[in-house]
Amino acid sequence: MTYLAFRYSPHFVLLATCVLLCGCGDKSITHYQIPKESDAPAPAFAGEAQTPVTQVGLAWSAPESWQSKPASGMRIASFVAHGSKAEVLDISVVSFPGDGGEDLANVNRWRGQVGLSPLTQDQLASALQAVDSSAGTLQLTDSLGLPSSGKPAQRLLAAWLHQGGKAWFFKMLGDSEAVGQEKQNFITFLKTITVSSSPQTVASTPMPVMTAPADMSATPVPTAEGASLTWTVQSAWQLKPAVAMRKASYSAGDAEIAISAFPGDVGGALANVNRWRGQVGLTAIDQAQFDKSSTALDVQNLHFVIIEAVGPSSKAIIAALLPWNGSTWFFKLTGTSDAVFKQKADFLKFLNTVKAP
Repeated sequence: MTYLAFRYSPHFVLLATCVLLCGCGDKSITHYQIPKESDAPAPAFAGEAQTPVTQVGLAWSAPESWQSKPASGMRIASFVAHGSKAEVLDISVVSFPGDGGEDLANVNRWRGQVGLSPLTQDQLASALQAVDSSAGTLQLTDSLGLPSSGKPAQRLLAAWLHQGGKAWFFKMLGDSEAVGQEKQNFITFLKTITVSSSPQTVASTPMPVMTAPADMSATPVPTAEGASLTWTVQSAWQLKPAVAMRKASYSAGDAEIAISAFPGDVGGALANVNRWRGQVGLTAIDQAQFDKSSTALDVQNLHFVIIEAVGPSSKAIIAALLPWNGSTWFFKLTGTSDAVFKQKADFLKFLNTVKAP
């Protein structure tokens, strides 16, 4: 089976990461510590218009034994393989604009998912295997976990490739024995990857919303990643179920607030701002206009860049970007212009409570 994957633009990628959050009231507060993101596919907002994009991507040939699944969220492709005892293995392909984060941070995040301790920089090279393809040389890491709480050990194969200004990630996760049986097929799959020379228009479609625990404050912070950002919210904010790669979601009146983070610069500040402007019906701006229209907020050694966008249809966005610890965090307030600006003061108060460990 040969598959051609056309990479969605940063507009689409970060559309899936937009997070809604907002606040009001001063009476009592709740303190949350939020974990790093998982590798679950991120959802797009139901009902939002999606713009067709033209991109050149990668192509590959998957083993006949793998079953193709519909791509969802941030996944460009998904497959299922089965072990000799009918174990289900999940194979995914995702991509991010930019460098996708530091190799060591990514490897340690994956190790944390299967219960392994983090590596040091000196140990990283010995944990990698080079796999050559016509699209370039991939780095492959094999994380064999340990049994935990009566559950069988998990194993995660992850490979990545920097190509065309993007970072591509190829992963297989499942029962350790079954992954070991399928490892050679996975490596063979990586070797078939090629660069697609023919651009094609792809119409992106809304993805279903995925649910996660309603209260993420009790979720342990992965030791492989270290502590995460913390913040304080007021009691009037309504905690919403977190989804996929969101850190947290809140609602206040008719406005919504959300928090998310991705490795690397995720395309850069200007690209994200223009994506948000497009969402509310505004035209793109250049760097000089961005510099004039954005404001800075320095809080407890953290540097936020804040933008406002109000469209002709009264949709509005106030968003704060925060580069931190090799990732970019997004704090976003969305709704009608009346609802958003009614919550603006409390949103800015909230940003002032964010702090690093």
